[in-house]
Amino acid sequence: MIRISGNTYYIPGAVNIGLYIRDGFALAIDSGSDESYAKKVLRDLESEGVELLYVINTHSHADHFGGNFFIKKKKPNVKFLAPRVEEDVMQFPEFEPFYLYGASPLPGLRNKFLMAKECSLDRAILPGKLELGFCSVEIISLKGHSPNQIGVLTEDGVLFSADAFFDQSTIEKYKLIYLYDLKNTLSTIESLEKTDYNFYVPGHGSLLEDVKAVLYKNRDALLEVLELIKGYLKEPHTREDVLSHLSSVFNMEMNLSQYFLNLASVSSFLSYLSEREEIDSYIEGGRLYFIKK
Repeated sequence: MIRISGNTYYIPGAVNIGLYIRDGFALAIDSGSDESYAKKVLRDLESEGVELLYVINTHSHADHFGGNFFIKKKKPNVKFLAPRVEEDVMQFPEFEPFYLYGASPLPGLRNKFLMAKECSLDRAILPGKLELGFCSVEIISLKGHSPNQIGVLTEDGVLFSADAFFDQSTIEKYKLIYLYDLKNTLSTIESLEKTDYNFYVPGHGSLLEDVKAVLYKNRDALLEVLELIKGYLKEPHTREDVLSHLSSVFNMEMNLSQYFLNLASVSSFLSYLSEREEIDSYIEGGRLYFIKK
């Protein structure tokens, strides 16, 4: 558990866990991908004589709420909060592999990376000030990576920004970053560029004081993919063709989960281009084709 500023801490890891501690009580932001993260949270708090009262989950991807089940089992009085829509997936975790696959998921998609254990929620939260008794936080809308993702801003000027952006190493590793809605992702990046918080803690990656350079790299990576797709669609191609093309350009290797995550991201780019009336689509021979206008 590392202090960032004032009463704000985090536990760094593959998924960063946020903590706000005051007067012997704590709020956690996200709970990691499984019970090992939850154990870290509870162990660190117990060693300091601190009682966990609340968990805010920023969005419903399994790696951000996978520890909820263990916390609820060990600390049944803890209250769990999440944004609307995201809370529905958390209570019915099969929704995540379902919406990626479009039907009852393949057995290979029923894994902890895509489907955490279910967790009932105590309260849905909206953007704005949130009073929690021993503290207050600001809920910031960060839509795009998921339908209704939020960030949590503490009174110390620390924003836990979930998966609104990724560091350079993550972009270079995966090339095609998962996103639900490209338009909202770009809008979120633009809105974060106008902020000047003291610190930013992404869901994955290092603590930041200046976020603008990272945001630029994220937008640049998204626009690079967008231009590649537009160039490829000078001729008609299916969604799977587009993914295959990007896989070849970026030398991407995929397992089953990554394939469907990447296919969903391609779908987001195609929806964005369709909404902007830059591409057309038609069905021929039982296949859906896209082509640049």
